[in-house]
Amino acid sequence: MAKTKVSEFDAVASNNTDINSVNVAEGCPPSGINNAIREMASLLKKQEVGTDAMTSPDINGGTIDGATIGGSSGVTIGVSDGTVSAPSIKFTSDTNTGIYRGGTDILKFVTAGTDAITINASQQTTFAGNINVTGTVTSDGLTVEGSSSGTLNNVNFLNTNSGATTTATRIGIGVSNSAGASYTYIEANEGGVDAYPHLNFYTGSSATKRLEIEDNGDISFYEDTGTTPKLFWDASEESLGIGTTTALITGTAKLSVNGQIEATTVSTPVIDIARSDATGTIINLRSVGGAIVGAIGTVSGGLSLGSGDTGLYFEPVSNEIRPFNTTTNASIDNVINIGNSTKRFKDLYLSGGVYVGGTGSANYLDDYEKGTWVANATATGVTLTASSGVYTKVGNIVYVSAIIGFPTTSSTDNATIDGFPFTCANGNQFRGGFAFGFNNKGDNDFTFLMSGNTQAASFHTLSGGVMQTSSFSAKTFIFQGVYQVA
Repeated sequence: MAKTKVSEFDAVASNNTDINSVNVAEGCPPSGINNAIREMASLLKKQEVGTDAMTSPDINGGTIDGATIGGSSGVTIGVSDGTVSAPSIKFTSDTNTGIYRGGTDILKFVTAGTDAITINASQQTTFAGNINVTGTVTSDGLTVEGSSSGTLNNVNFLNTNSGATTTATRIGIGVSNSAGASYTYIEANEGGVDAYPHLNFYTGSSATKRLEIEDNGDISFYEDTGTTPKLFWDASEESLGIGTTTALITGTAKLSVNGQIEATTVSTPVIDIARSDATGTIINLRSVGGAIVGAIGTVSGGLSLGSGDTGLYFEPVSNEIRPFNTTTNASIDNVINIGNSTKRFKDLYLSGGVYVGGTGSANYLDDYEKGTWVANATATGVTLTASSGVYTKVGNIVYVSAIIGFPTTSSTDNATIDGFPFTCANGNQFRGGFAFGFNNKGDNDFTFLMSGNTQAASFHTLSGGVMQTSSFSAKTFIFQGVYQVA
C-alpha cells in the first residue's frame, strides 16, 4: 500500500517499498530512488506547515524551535509532577523557577525554589508575597488604577496575628510590609460585637486607628490618638452620637451629643428643624438619665414649649399665648401660675387690660395709673394759696386727695374747684363723695361734689345750694375722695 504520510512509515525499513506510489523495492531503477527521495522531502515539508499531522510523536531530547502544536482533536503534553525545588516546567537557565503539581488539582508557581502562587481545586489563589502592580489592572473583583504617570503605590495583602486569640487580615496601601514597619492598612479583625469580623482603618506613620465598622453596623470614628471614638453611629438605634458611644436618645434618626454644640451663620437660620406632620414634638430636652424635662413642638402650625402640663402655646392666627400641656398637645385652663409668693416677676407692661377673677366685661381692668394734679379756683380773680393734689386711677375709679387754701376774698362767684385729673361720669351715682381731714372753716355745714362731664367739684349747702367763694375766705382744707370717670 502506498505510504502518503510520514506517520504511515514502518519502523522496518524493508516494509517501506511504496512512497507516495513510487516503487523503491529492491532492484528498482535509479529513477525510482530519485523520485522516492523527492516525494519523501515533500512529505516532510507538509509536516512543517501542518498539512499532515504527526500522531503521538516520540521526541527524546533535542529542541523544538518555532513549532505549533495543535489539532482538531487537541494535543496533550504530559510532564512529571515536579517538586518545589525542581518544578516539572522550568527554565534551562533557572531550574528552580517554574510550575509543578502540588497535589490533587493543585497548581503551584515557584520562584527561587519557593512557592509563590498556589491555585487549588476551588480556584482559590494564594499569593505568598506582595502583589506589585504598575499601570492599570482591571478584573472581576479587583481594580487597581495607576497615577497619571502610570505608576502605582504598593498594595500589600497581609496576614498577621495581632493577639493570642485574635487573627486579623489586613490590606496595606502605599506602604512596605517589612518586619516591624509601621504602615497604613485596612484590617478585617475577628471578635466584633457579635463575634463576627469587623473592619478597622488605620493611617499615619504609627498606623493610628481612625475608623471601625462593627459586624452589626455600628460605626466609630476615633480622635487623633486612635484610642477613643468621638463620633458614633448606633445602627440598631439609628442614632448618631458625638463625643459618646452610648445612644442617649431612642427613636428614629437621632443625634446624641456629649459636649457643646456651636453653630454660626449669617443671613440664614443657624438651625432649621422640621416635622413631617402638623402636630407633635420637635425637640425633647432631657436631664441626666434620659428623663424628659421639657419639649418644643408644633400644633396645627403654632409653637408649643414647656414641661408636661406647664407649657405655653403660641397661636399665630389669633395672636395669643395660651397655657398648654406639652404631653397631651392640648391647651388647658386655670392650671398654671406665673411666679409665686417668694418667686415673683418684677414688672409687667400691658398696652391693654387684664381680666381679674373672671372672663366677663365686669372683670376687665383696662387701666391703672397714679400721678399729681393742681387744683384751681374758678372764681374770677381768686388764686388758691394751696393747690397740690395726688391721684390713683384703677380702671374707671379715681382716688384723689389735695390740700387747697383760699385767699382772703369777698367774691360772690360759686365756690368751685377744677383741675381734677379726669372727667367725672355724668350721673349723680358717679359724683362720689369727699372727706375732709382738716377744715378750719369752723363748721361742717357744706358738702363737696363732682359735676358730671367736668373735671370740677363745687361746695354746696346741706340744702343743696351752691356756696359763694367768699364763704371760704382765708380757709384751708385737706380732703380725700373718689369718683367714677367718664
